[in-house]
Amino acid sequence: MKSKRLVVFLIILAFLTVLIVLNSTVFTLQKVSLNWLTTKDEMIGIKDNSIIDVVSTGENIFLVDKANIISDLEKEFPYLRVVGVETKFPNKLVIHTAERENLFAINMSDGNGNKYYMILDEKGKVLRKTTSSIFAGEELGAKPIKVSFVGSNVNPDDYVVGEEVKEGNVRDLLQRLSYTMREAGHTPTTCKGVFTDISIVYAGNEKEINFSTRNGMVISLKDAEYLTTEKLLLGLTVYDSHQQHGVVEGTIDVWYNLVENKIMARYS
Repeated sequence: MKSKRLVVFLIILAFLTVLIVLNSTVFTLQKVSLNWLTTKDEMIGIKDNSIIDVVSTGENIFLVDKANIISDLEKEFPYLRVVGVETKFPNKLVIHTAERENLFAINMSDGNGNKYYMILDEKGKVLRKTTSSIFAGEELGAKPIKVSFVGSNVNPDDYVVGEEVKEGNVRDLLQRLSYTMREAGHTPTTCKGVFTDISIVYAGNEKEINFSTRNGMVISLKDAEYLTTEKLLLGLTVYDSHQQHGVVEGTIDVWYNLVENKIMARYS
């Protein structure tokens, strides 16, 4: 009987302790700071205070919804990437941040035939809308790679600044290409130093992806939805080999050979 009373007493004590902690001003969120993990370029004119102001204070530190904080910040500032939100007891949050980098420029046009570009990062997040002026007067490696779709319509509604591309197939494909280029040792910056354009050609149920390089060579992936990563890695290997020998034109076709059961590449 005494043991049951002790259990009840401990439960009540724990409940009261939780209530006291939750209602204590000591654990009320009062301070928010940013820890930049990268340098700023596109966001260089935005003060940290402007970013911090998006985060509401006054809430109990234990009840803070970190997922909502990340979502609100990255929606308000498209170039901002929140790497993590760290709790510093009793009343502070440290938000670890980095700046997203331009990688893709999706070619579009409005109802009047005016062309513009939606700028994306490697994750397929839409960073901004701009004109072709983004390609003028910039250093090598700073200009995003132009992406065009042949044989398929682009829906502007799928590209909202501050959000990832809504069209799942397009988003997944761009993420896959980004991952592959990183596997080949190319960061977004070095990718932009190698490629100028990516053309995604729809032919029935298959896609062909053509990568135009700055030195004039083209890497062409046949049936690109199948073994995309492996094909692009082989294509880049052949490209690097030819580039080292001074080749500045031609096409590298990459495909899967059913007879020999392997991926093959041919320069022509």
